[in-house]
Amino acid sequence: MQKRTIIGLVLMWLLGTGASTIPVSLQGTGAYLLSADGPTVRLLVGTSPEFAAEWARSHRSAKVQNAVAEELAKINVQILDVPAAEASQMRKELKKQPDVRFAQFDAPVEALDLFPNDPYLPAQYGLINIRAPQGWEISTGSPIVTIAIVDSGVDFTHPDLVTKVLAGYDFIEGDTLPQDEYGHGTHVAGIAAAATNNGQGVAGVSWGAQLLPVRVLNSTGGGSYSILAAGIIWAADHGAQIINLSLGGLTPDSTLLNAVNYAINRGCLLVAASGNDGSGFLRYPAAFPAVVSVGSTNSINQRSGFSNYGTGLDLMAPGEAIYSTNTGGGYFYRTGTSMSVPYVSGLAAVLWGCAGATTPHLIEIAMEQSALDLGAAGWDAEYGFGLIQMDQALLYANQVAYTKTPVATYAGDVGIVLGSPTITFTITPIATLEPIIEMAPVITSTTDEVTASQLNGTITAIAHEIRITLSATPASKTLVTGESDHRDLLVISGGLLVLGGVGLWVALLLWRRRPARNDRD
Repeated sequence: MQKRTIIGLVLMWLLGTGASTIPVSLQGTGAYLLSADGPTVRLLVGTSPEFAAEWARSHRSAKVQNAVAEELAKINVQILDVPAAEASQMRKELKKQPDVRFAQFDAPVEALDLFPNDPYLPAQYGLINIRAPQGWEISTGSPIVTIAIVDSGVDFTHPDLVTKVLAGYDFIEGDTLPQDEYGHGTHVAGIAAAATNNGQGVAGVSWGAQLLPVRVLNSTGGGSYSILAAGIIWAADHGAQIINLSLGGLTPDSTLLNAVNYAINRGCLLVAASGNDGSGFLRYPAAFPAVVSVGSTNSINQRSGFSNYGTGLDLMAPGEAIYSTNTGGGYFYRTGTSMSVPYVSGLAAVLWGCAGATTPHLIEIAMEQSALDLGAAGWDAEYGFGLIQMDQALLYANQVAYTKTPVATYAGDVGIVLGSPTITFTITPIATLEPIIEMAPVITSTTDEVTASQLNGTITAIAHEIRITLSATPASKTLVTGESDHRDLLVISGGLLVLGGVGLWVALLLWRRRPARNDRD
């Protein structure tokens, strides 16, 4: 009786308001639409299970299919669309009823993508393709991180850069005013870390990072290995954690390599352009293994035809028709792998300091392992590890921080086949291996078969001690671990010794019991 009284109360109250309705229409089991002329507001009413069942039975003939209502009915929640003018009063009346557990207004939800208010953001497809808005919901970067723009300088008076630029150096003019006379460095700087959500211009990948301008290219975009090397060293010595190198040369160079190693030894992450020749050879310094090399994709995530590829390519980022800051306070489109590099540098800056990305090496791994795989499955020469994905890289770094996995280092490809009772490792040594290698990896997989491939010289494993002996001459070998063959030999040898001892004892016993012989002529 009480339940029917509540139902009647709701109906009479609605009819008493003068609303012209189909009084109550069932929107799926246990949910109702109270329609009226004019705007309505949706109430979500949680009831006891008994009341929900009674309500449903009372209006079964008016049932209308509604997927949302059918699902909510499973948790005893009813949908009421009521006249907006009377919604608050009806909510109060409903909450007084003993079988009504709650009555709440339906509320909106939205995708948690953080879109800044920079007016030219719609022109920046690259930020969408690398999922920057989703990444900004996790982190926008910190001002304690510095990206060195080793390039043609930076327009440090640009309104989108003026608050981000630190005191740099000009190796072309030999002074402390690295003003950009070519426009290239300014464009790169805006992609990496333009002032964002400031109501003007464009957005940068890293909202927080500072920019350190180091001018090594002249007014026509030219420079030399010696000046570039000097710029890299200076940046490493003046607080840069990330060094952006949107430039390159055709040939390897020892001076440049030494400068790269100098910066790496000081904890810097170097990111460089693969080149715009459309060839299968990377430009330098991108071709150096320790440098993160970046190729270009277009708006539909295809490799740009001009983008160099090949062995050593690490990541891809947008590089065609990229809109960013220009000298003189303006904005401009540019194309090239030079534009791809600052997307990666900006992401690295946001990752810097994450719990699972505390070193340049771990930052690189986070970007590679979270990249959108393009082209052939896994790493390939045209796309490297794929297109960077900002939100996934941040999630990866944070997840790794809470995964405690012992790591053993080995410079070779290791295929692991799990079997019982032994584990077989197939090892392809390289020329630099010492004759004896000992390590204790761990096996994280519980499946019957798993492959652990080389990842920057490390593999992970558990629970099985491994001792590997290689010949001095590199050659493919199959080694078996588990119960040692030497143990079997010891057992056999021991058995033979026991049998030999028993046999000797029996022989001596028989000899002593032989009959006495008479010595007669």
